[in-house]
Amino acid sequence: MTQFCDFGTLKLKRWPNQFLMLPEGFAAVAEAHETSPVFREPPEALYDRLKSIVAAEPRIQWLSKDRGQGRMELMQRSKIFRFPDRISIAVVSANTEATLAIYSRTVFGGNDFNVNKTRVLRWITALKSG
Repeated sequence: MTQFCDFGTLKLKRWPNQFLMLPEGFAAVAEAHETSPVFREPPEALYDRLKSIVAAEPRIQWLSKDRGQGRMELMQRSKIFRFPDRISIAVVSANTEATLAIYSRTVFGGNDFNVNKTRVLRWITALKSG
C-alpha cells in the first residue's frame, strides 16, 4: 500500500523538477511555490470534483486514494517517453470551506520544463471554473 505524503515534514529538492502548493498558514518545513485558493464548498465535495478532474487526465495511475482522509497519490506519465511524475494531494478543511495541498514532482531527471507547475495550475483553474 502506498504511503501518503506528509506535507508538514516535506523537504523540497534543489532541482527545478517539482511544484508545491500549500494553503495559507499551513505548518510545513518546505516553502510553497504558490498558495492554494480556498473553495467555498465542504472538503468532501472538493475531493470529489478534483478526483473527477484528475481521472479525466491521460496516463493516470492511481497509487492510493482515501476520500475520508481527503488524500490521493497518483502517477502521471509523459506522452512521448512515459516518464513518471508523482502527485500527492490532500484536501484541507478550512472551517466550512476547503483548500488543497498538492505536491507534483518528476521521479527521474533534473528539469521538468514546468510540467508539474502547469499540471497543478490547470487543475486549480478547472476547479475554479467548474
